[in-house]
Amino acid sequence: MSNEVESFLDTIKQPEYTGKNRCIPCTAVNVVIAAILSVVIAIGFIELAIVFFLLSLVIIYVRGYLIPGTPELTKRYLPDRIHRHFDQHPAEDEYLDPDEFKTVQKVKYQRENKVDPEEYLLEAGVIQFDFELDDIRLTEYFVERLDHHTDEIDPESIGEEDVAALFDADIEDVTDAERDYPAYTVDFRVRKWPSPTAFINDLAGERVMHEFTDDWLTVPVEQRAKMRETFRYLREFCPACGGEIMLTEETVDSCCGTWEVIAIKCSVCDEHFVELDPTQVGESPKGHGLTPD
Repeated sequence: MSNEVESFLDTIKQPEYTGKNRCIPCTAVNVVIAAILSVVIAIGFIELAIVFFLLSLVIIYVRGYLIPGTPELTKRYLPDRIHRHFDQHPAEDEYLDPDEFKTVQKVKYQRENKVDPEEYLLEAGVIQFDFELDDIRLTEYFVERLDHHTDEIDPESIGEEDVAALFDADIEDVTDAERDYPAYTVDFRVRKWPSPTAFINDLAGERVMHEFTDDWLTVPVEQRAKMRETFRYLREFCPACGGEIMLTEETVDSCCGTWEVIAIKCSVCDEHFVELDPTQVGESPKGHGLTPD
């Protein structure tokens, strides 16, 4: 290509409509227009039609459009569904709300890295199958380590940093919800526990899991939260007073509100470990099992 041609092309270039800024729907519309005009010209002058079409493609390539004003018209009148089909503009992320993008990424991660919780905890040595009860239970060693870490935690020293570690959050995104029970706002969501003992049990459970497995932090946040709740659910004795943990036969007032719940609680000090919605509980809530939620 001669310098004169290159110079000419440089003068008519429109960087705002070409390269990474090219509007695919606009380009497609202009190619269609060029093709229609070429067909009309070909009725009388086929050679001229070929030249016209080729020249039109060159102009569309270097300018982004053939007919002036097409980019604005396409943006305004082309249906959104067509825009979404063609336009994969990399700059789209600039208009995505950061919180929305963060949520989408979390959902995607959870979907791709979800584990089978029962299999995961069995392999880690956290739970075992009790053939006499035909159910699962925490291993003695896990309970021993859980009690050890529970004793090490000073309730007065618990703060936002500990909660942030539970949910992979930045400490600045965690604030005390200032309620009568343990509750923190984490990334605009309130995370709560039915009692201080349940809260400490989760903190201790998080620490123990780092001893039992090397890949705990790769498990999606929500699954880790569910498994920590399972550690409370499967406890037999209260770490606060040593009393037996039992499932209430009737609904009781929730520690987190005034609605009724079925509570798994200590029979001595009455500390709640897990609260269950009575409308969602089957005939045997103590038939443990784990789900990959």
